[in-house]
Amino acid sequence: MYTFYFLLIFLVTPSSLFAIPASIARIVRTFEGQNKQKSAKPKSDQVTVRSGDGSANDTQSADPSLLSNAQQARLAIDAAIKNNKLVGHPATWYYRGVIYDRLVRDHIAEASTVSILLDEALAAYAQAKKLSLSKSKQFYSFTLNNVAALWSYFLNRGIGYYRQEAVEQALAQFAICRRILPEEPTPLLYTAIVYHSVDQPEKALRYYQDYVAVHGPHFAVARAMAAIHYHKLKNFDKAIAILNEALLQFPFHNELLEEKCLIYETSGSIDDYSTSLKVGLQDKKIDAYYAYAYLLEHQGRIQEATGYYQELLQEHPHQYDTLRQVGFIFYNEAIKLYTDILKLNRQKEQLAYSALVESFGLMHVMMQRLWLHTIWRNSALPRGFFPKEPPFSTRPIWVVYAHPLVQHSSVSRLVHLLQAGKVPCTSPLYGYIHRKVATAWAANKSVQTATALEQCLQQALYYLKMVHRKDKKDHKVAQALYYSYYHLKKHRAAYKLLQAMQKQKCPLEDDPFIGHQDQV
Repeated sequence: MYTFYFLLIFLVTPSSLFAIPASIARIVRTFEGQNKQKSAKPKSDQVTVRSGDGSANDTQSADPSLLSNAQQARLAIDAAIKNNKLVGHPATWYYRGVIYDRLVRDHIAEASTVSILLDEALAAYAQAKKLSLSKSKQFYSFTLNNVAALWSYFLNRGIGYYRQEAVEQALAQFAICRRILPEEPTPLLYTAIVYHSVDQPEKALRYYQDYVAVHGPHFAVARAMAAIHYHKLKNFDKAIAILNEALLQFPFHNELLEEKCLIYETSGSIDDYSTSLKVGLQDKKIDAYYAYAYLLEHQGRIQEATGYYQELLQEHPHQYDTLRQVGFIFYNEAIKLYTDILKLNRQKEQLAYSALVESFGLMHVMMQRLWLHTIWRNSALPRGFFPKEPPFSTRPIWVVYAHPLVQHSSVSRLVHLLQAGKVPCTSPLYGYIHRKVATAWAANKSVQTATALEQCLQQALYYLKMVHRKDKKDHKVAQALYYSYYHLKKHRAAYKLLQAMQKQKCPLEDDPFIGHQDQV
């Protein structure tokens, strides 16, 4: 709708600005529903269209009360192109294209009608461009904009059908896009994606190849073609060859390296791939170092991968892709550690509740409530007017003097009592000791994890700052850098970076740390 309203901006502009013929201006007003000029009623079942430039009258047998504004304008513009004076003016053909453009959208549900109307619209726009080169050149740019808007209209329809898994309708819309702008390769790509999604690999490959022939190499297309050759056509050598060629055009590209790792893993040849990369390590090849480090990272061997990345940085300290990769390794590890801290904190909260209470070095072990005590607790009487405990009742407790848990180092001695069998497993003291040990472990683990989290954030900040200085348009790096500042409580630096991101119209995405918190 926005595109269509943009198109109408030119229609509501005064005709004197573009010096269009008066009769065409009247047709435009009819099209917009603004022609309020009163005229005598025509004879029954006839509509008279007068050109206003001395052209002959043209009579169409139609009732204007049953026609839309666009349909009435269509009758008038079709008559106008028969006039010798109007047929050579670009405005005539431009507005004919506009009118038929609107009719295409009005009859979009009628496939056969749309095809006819679209042919008329495209022919009119083509004639408008041709005539605009010699006179009224402003219509040339207007025509280009309208054709691009019509192309986008059908492209978006195709994408919408694809998302709804309406394959035939999606392919039909992309075919229309190719009729409108044959030189534009995007519909070829979407057509390939549709065929790929419905398991028609041969057709998908053909359209991917057509897209590359027009657009040029693209890493995502290379990955898709390699996946088809290996997973669908069972051609391992062809898939690897495509990826190797793509890596020459897009070196250090993670998606291509990931697909290569997956194919080697699936084929059971991952050791061969690792061996070939190690040969490159001996020759100090930068691409081999990066690919081997990425392989280790893909296998979950993060520390080893980081070591190879850092070796690469020692030889090439300003290598952008390596700096970026190491920065995100530490950043992603910080997110995992943050999630672990949340889990540990919840464990501590659960362990904090116990039926045992400590005070003044004594440990009071609460026994099970008596029957009368339970009835009193569960009664619906107002609590404000009655004591918390039932009358004439006492809560029996066990008191352990010289409480050894007061000192943290004494925990092990109670554990020894448990191991010696001196505390029965049915005793509340047995459960309490286990809770105490688990709580102490969770507290220590939480401190260690928090320390590791801060170290990872500091490392991430170090590398991401260098990467951001090299490329301030990398929005993913800017997001990670902002949240590294934020969680390190460097709020002034975070705010300054946020202002720079807003100037670049880079919206701040959701905090991944908080996102992981919701999944805990």
